[in-house]
This record gives sequence, C-alpha cells and structure tokens, in this order.
Amino acid sequence: MTIEFHNTFDGQKRPSFIGPLGSIPQPLDGSRNKKKKEKKYANKSQQIQREKQQQQQQLLRNISAEMKTTVQILSHGTSDCQSPSLILKTAKGDRHLFGRFGEGLQRSINQNRVKFGKLKNVFISGPLDWSSLGGLPGIILTLADQGVKKMTLHSAVDNLPWACATWRNFVLRGNLDFQIKNASKEIYSDKYICVKGVHIYPETITENDYLNRNIDQEEVDRESLSILNRLFSKQTITKQEGNDYKLGPVSNAALPAVLRDSRVSCYMIQIRPSRGKFIPQKAISLGVPRGEMFAKLADGESIITPDGKTVHPHEVLEPPNINGRVLVIDCPTNDYVKDLINGHDWRENLSPDLGSHSNNSSVNNPTNSNNNPDIPPDSKRRRAQSDLENNFIDPCHGYSEPVTVAFHMLGESVNPFDGPYFDWITQQDSTVFSPECMHFITHPFYAPDGISLESAALLNMKLRKIFPDNFKRLYTADAPLNFPSLEKTQNKLFPMLTMASISLEQDIIYQTTFEKSGGRVDWDSLEAQLDSEIEKSGTDQALRNDNKSKFKACIESDKIVEKHLKDIEIVTLGTGSAMPNKYRNVVATLVNIPSSRNTRSILFDCGENTLGNMKRIYGPEKLKEVVSNIGIFYLSHLHADHHLGAISFITYWLKLANSQDRIQRPLYIMGPWKYFDFLKEWSQLESEVEIGRLRFVDNESAIVGWGFCDKTSPNFSRYSYIQEMKQDMGLTSVRTCKAIHCELAYCVSFNFSLDNVEENNHRPSSPSRSPSRSHSPNSSKQTFQVSYSGDTRPTEFFAKRVGFGSDLLIHEATHDNGLEAEAFKKKHSTISEAIGVARSMKAKYTILTHFSQRYPKLPNMDGLQNLNEDSEATEKIKELPVFAFAFDGMHIKIGEIPKQRYFFGELEKIFDEVEEMEDEEGEDEEGNSRKK
Repeated sequence: MTIEFHNTFDGQKRPSFIGPLGSIPQPLDGSRNKKKKEKKYANKSQQIQREKQQQQQQLLRNISAEMKTTVQILSHGTSDCQSPSLILKTAKGDRHLFGRFGEGLQRSINQNRVKFGKLKNVFISGPLDWSSLGGLPGIILTLADQGVKKMTLHSAVDNLPWACATWRNFVLRGNLDFQIKNASKEIYSDKYICVKGVHIYPETITENDYLNRNIDQEEVDRESLSILNRLFSKQTITKQEGNDYKLGPVSNAALPAVLRDSRVSCYMIQIRPSRGKFIPQKAISLGVPRGEMFAKLADGESIITPDGKTVHPHEVLEPPNINGRVLVIDCPTNDYVKDLINGHDWRENLSPDLGSHSNNSSVNNPTNSNNNPDIPPDSKRRRAQSDLENNFIDPCHGYSEPVTVAFHMLGESVNPFDGPYFDWITQQDSTVFSPECMHFITHPFYAPDGISLESAALLNMKLRKIFPDNFKRLYTADAPLNFPSLEKTQNKLFPMLTMASISLEQDIIYQTTFEKSGGRVDWDSLEAQLDSEIEKSGTDQALRNDNKSKFKACIESDKIVEKHLKDIEIVTLGTGSAMPNKYRNVVATLVNIPSSRNTRSILFDCGENTLGNMKRIYGPEKLKEVVSNIGIFYLSHLHADHHLGAISFITYWLKLANSQDRIQRPLYIMGPWKYFDFLKEWSQLESEVEIGRLRFVDNESAIVGWGFCDKTSPNFSRYSYIQEMKQDMGLTSVRTCKAIHCELAYCVSFNFSLDNVEENNHRPSSPSRSPSRSHSPNSSKQTFQVSYSGDTRPTEFFAKRVGFGSDLLIHEATHDNGLEAEAFKKKHSTISEAIGVARSMKAKYTILTHFSQRYPKLPNMDGLQNLNEDSEATEKIKELPVFAFAFDGMHIKIGEIPKQRYFFGELEKIFDEVEEMEDEEGEDEEGNSRKK
C-alpha cells in the first residue's frame, strides 16, 4: 500500500511543473503518452537493422543523459529537517552538498534514498552556527562508517576548523581524510564545476572592522587544525573492545580563544562547458564503425579506426556547450541585503586557471605555492588539466556567464516579494541575472510544513489504529502566506520544494512531484484510506475484537496501578540507536510528572532533531508549553546519538525563558562534565546559548560509592548545583552509577516527591558514602522513582542498589534476543536481558527503548505475541515484569503500560505488512553503528 501526501504551493494538484526554459517531459504517470502504432517492416532483416539502429540511438541518448549536471533540493525547511539544503550531482556522478546542514538532514536522506557514495564536498552556507552545522557530525560519522575515505568542508567565513574541533569528544574516526577549506580564498574546481564562496557583511560591521579585529585568525586556524588532524589520525584513535573508540590526549586539548564571525557564506557555482552533441555522420565519414567506438568518441575518448586512423573527439563533436551560472544565496536577516546586492561581483571570472585547484591547496596545507611569497604571481596560475584538453577546449569566457539559476534561503525579515531584494532579482536590465533566470526561494512565511518522512507518518497512522489514545495525529501546516502566482512574479520565482530537481544543462528544467513539498494533510481522508486497505488485506477483525475483550476481562488498570502513579506520562520521542532511520529517530524520552504544584518534566537524552520531532507531535503552540515544563535534561553519555539534538533544545528553551519571563527557574543539565565544556565552547560561536540560565550537575556528584568516582572529573565545586536542583524540582534523592558501556557513561535514578510540601533541606551527601534513601515502599509520602539505564550491559549494581524498587524503569534493549554475543561485544543489552534487569530491580513498570536500527519497525516478539492465546496466559503474564515496547511519538501513562502486551499479536501482524512493503522496495534495513 502506498499513501501519498499531495500538496502544491498554489493549491493545484499536478505531477510536475516545468520551468520556462525547458521542454515539457512526459508526466510521471505516463498519462499523456500517446499509443504508438506498431511499425510494419518489409522483411525480417529490415526489422533487425532498424532495431539495431534504435539500440545505437538509445546508447547515445543514455550517454547524453549522463552528461547532465542537476541539483536536487534535499529540504526546503520543515519540522523534519529544519535547514534548507541542496545536492549537486555532476555528469560523472560526484555529489556536492550546498546549504545549511541542520538536524534531521540524515534522516531525510535515508527516507528519500539519496546515495552519498560519491560525496566529494560540503559547502556550508549562512552563519556558522548550529542551524548550519548541527546535522554534520552525524553525517560525518555515518559516511565514515560506510567507507567514505575523504571529506572536505568549505565555508566562506572564519572558524569552521574551530567549530569542528569542539566535537573532539564525540566525532572520532581514524579512517577519514578530513579537510577544511576557506571557500572565499580559493576556487574549488574539477572537470565539471567551479565554486567560489562569498562572505556577506551585515550592516553593523564593515570589512575594515573585520580586518582590525584583535585576534590572529591564522593562529586560531592553525591550532584548531592541529587538533583536527590528530582527531582523524589512526595513530591517535584506537578502536577498543565493543566497537568503541578511545581518544588520547587530544580529547583534553584546549582550544584557542575565538571571536564570532558575524558574516554569512554564499556561493557562486559555474557549470563548466560540456561536450557538444555527437555527430554520427562525421564519424562515419572518418571511417569510424558504429557501436563501441561511437560511444568512446561521444564520451571524449580518442580512438583508432580499424584502418589505423586516429580520430579525436573534437572532430566528431559539435562545439562545447557554454553553461550558465548558479548562485546559492543565504540571507538570514535584512541586515545583509545591502552588501549582498551592492558589495559583490556575482559574475566574477571563475576560471580554474585564475585560482588554486582544490586538490593542492587548503587551509590544512599552509605551505602550498599560493601562500608562498617567494614564488612569482605568474607561477601560481594552475595549468589546464589534461583531462579537459582530451575532451574539448575549455574557453575562459565560459566562466563569466550570467546567472541562470539562483537558490535563495531567506530569513523572516527579508521580503522576497517587495523592496530592494525583490527589485534586485527581477530587474529587467540586470547585469547579474539572465532574463530567463529561474529563482527558487525558501522563506519561513512561504514554506509549507508537511510530511517529508512518509514512512514514519504511515507507521504512526497504523499504530493509532491499535492505540488511538497513545499516538497523536502529526502536526502539518500550509505555508503561512501563499506564494505569489507565476504571473505576478514574471514567471521567474518559484518555491523551493523538498526533492524537486533542476537540470542545469543544456535546457534548464525544474521538475517536482509535489509529494514531498508538504503542506497541511487531510488525516481523516488518509486514515479512511488506510482502513480500506486494511480491510482489503484481510486483517482479522475478529482477532482485534477478541484482543479487546480479553483486555477488558483481564486488565482493569485503574485498580492495578496506584492512583498517584497512573497519570505520570512517558513520551518516547525517539527510540533508535546509532543513527536516524526512516521509522525510528535516535533516542530521547520525556517523562511528565504532574503534581498539585505544577507539572515537572525530565528529558532523558536528546538525539538529533528531538525538537523537530516534538514540533511534529505537538504543533508550535503546544510545544511551548511542553518545553517550558522541562526542568531537567539528563545526558547519559557522550555518544552522538544521545545528544546531537541538545543544542537546538537548549536554544529553544532559552528563547522561551527569555520571552516575557515565561520560565522563572533555570534549566538543570545533568551529564558528563566534558559535555558542559563543549556547551561553553559552542556558546562562543552562538550567542543564543546563554550559559548563565543553565545549571550544570556533574553525574559524578551523585554517584553511589566514592570508590567508583572518576578521578579525571573536575572537583565537585565546579558543578555544585545538585542540591539546588533537588530543591527546585522536588527531588528526595538522585543516584548514579557507572554504566558498562564507554568512558563517562552512567545509569541514574531520580526520586520525586509528589506531595505538596516543601522539600527537605538536609546537607548534601558526602561523596565518600552512598546517599541515604528517603524513599522506601513503606513510606507514607507519595513518591515517584524513575530509573534510566542509558546505554549499558545489564548491571546488578544498577538493578539492586541504585534503582531498586523503581516505579518506572526505562532501559535500553538494543539487540534482538539470540544476539547476546554481539550485545556483549558492543556493550549493550538484549530484550531479554533488559527484562531481566527489570525483574532484578523489582521495577513496577518498564519501557524498553533504544532498539538497533537493524530492527527499525518492531523488535523480535517471539514467544510474546501468544501470551494471551492459551489457557496458561494469566500465569505466563504474571511471570514477566510489566513492560511495553517504545515507538516514536508514543504517549503512554503508567496506568496504560499493561495494555500493550495484550496486543502483541496485532502489532506483529501490522508490522509484517510494513515489512512486506519494504521488501518490495528493496530496502536495506542494516544499521551501521556510528558510536564513538
């Protein structure tokens, strides 16, 4: 079954839109294909000859199709992937990323099956902040694990090496040739494109202000690159048992002081001249036989004919095609418009002979000839590459062409349809833009927020059919403002829409199916369609009714669950491990604890794009309330899949806190001390990360048993807010222990008072002894104890001492039953092992989460789905702890946890249908670990 999410920027439903410069291709559904009449031939040999000619023509068409440079829009900016980005594909198949690479990009790439095996460069646009870089650490880790050997990052502004060096505690790969280049100082060029970065100044500073800054930027880059070179060195990083990476002294290396660069990066892309059309008649006249030699000449290779004559490509090709220029413009506020319009030559000559080639000059290589004052300027000109000479003459005038395609990534204050910016891109006698230039615009007011992760949305709908109270309809919205009609924008301005593609040579063709473009979704209609499909598939409705009746007969949750616990809510925002997947995002769990005073919430870990997932679940208005209630963010360890979403979450929390005093108290961040150092470093690049509103609590300050304390941790006075956190959040105790996973990994147990009384003010526990427990099963006070494993092997110390008697256990269950050896190697737990911890802990209720991406839909439920199928069902259920599997977006109150196990059979049947769909699509569900 396929459910499509259709919407268009102008309200019309159609399969594609073709730009004014291109011919109209056949529609995607082939509805306009005219039925061809069957060709009759005089004899069999004539038919064979004609078919051979058609095969040769098809071969040439295939060759021609390969000689195309295209741009695909990876994201126009939605909740699923908030930063706009593009991928440029050359005729050879090389990939180059342009734009901002925020959180969620990798998951969108997975959903849309975009291949990155030939990724060469990442050109980062906009300001150097988390919105531009937040998705890069995860992509770097994943690509390195997939065998990519080299990656080059480009930016036209300062501090990219410094920013990447702040990742030194969690982006560790010794098998990656990692380079960083200043795109405004050197031109990237290869056989197909030339790229130069342009830095744009805000009105608040001038170039002289920048040049007179009191900092030695070259020294900052040099020290930062020294750390990065060690970070990606095989000699520095060693792979330890459990597929873990251990870093030496570079992890503790101090970064130099830095000044924030307020400029933004934009890019000029020149599509280099492409080979002219192959002329078969000329080849035949030179004695070239049809077939393979035709293909070689068309592909730019010289050949020798059967009679010994050498034929060169230029003898049988039309003159090279001169292509236009592409701009990638990132203008975050109106302060940048003046310099953008007036301060730059957007048709600057980009001939590679006038700049250094990317393969031999770099920020990483300060000794290259272009930086050597002893070499005459004329010697710094790079000679033309031999591969260009073999194909065609590469005229310099081809590198100053007018702009034929421009991508505009604009902030709220930039008006694309009125004022100076609109006048600049639409003026009739423009010296920058071709009269036929196509402009693609994304802007918060004109960008629809629809579903781009269809697989996750379909899964959510299926789960709603079984548990309607536990899964919300996902938030979608049309753009706040309608994109003007093509007539009003002179047929030049178009919306950037996710997964649209633009062919850049020879004709400019814009094509999109609009299925990925987003917009408000009619969920009633889609759910009715799903009901119809389920009915057609023959799903056993009797089984569903039988399960419901058994549930009513066997479970009365209001009588089983203690009254003070039943309304505590667990929201599993992300449930996967290692890397984002189509069905499961990386891990994050929210626990909402209502009391007579207020709602207190605690966020356990915060994987990439957790904030985007929350917006998709709650919508923008409800999101404010949910985030405002969060008082504690607990980080279990430093692996990237557990915290790459934290910067966005913290920034949004601070935005709410500073908005009309919405939040009076601070945000308590409890985690490994090295993460606090990372936050302080990143705050130097991003003023929105306001350290003063944050309170850091080192996990070591609550550890049970001084003998287990990490001697490398700073003294406790540095992060001494644990007592303040307990008082503000109504905690009677906080206890941690070491997890069996990696360095600085912890399990934790929080004990909340649910009474409307002032919390005790006893002195902090001495680190030399275990904190006394103010909670016991026989206590007269109403309390709630929640324990969280993080990533770990089963640990008896956590089960029987730190978290014993917990009301709720949230435990990782990364590996399937039967994979105990792999779980041991990678220092994780299997499903059965996690249930065993719950039994040893005597936990009343358990949520299993953090599943391997090898099992993205449903964990192995062998033996569980039949618990309610035989006469011994009641006894079997009693033998197991009360637990539930986590799914992304699941809202479940403690009083509802017992329900799920009565529907295991139906869950498995529903997910079997999804599995069959994936098999038909040929999807590979193998997940590659990207842990440190």
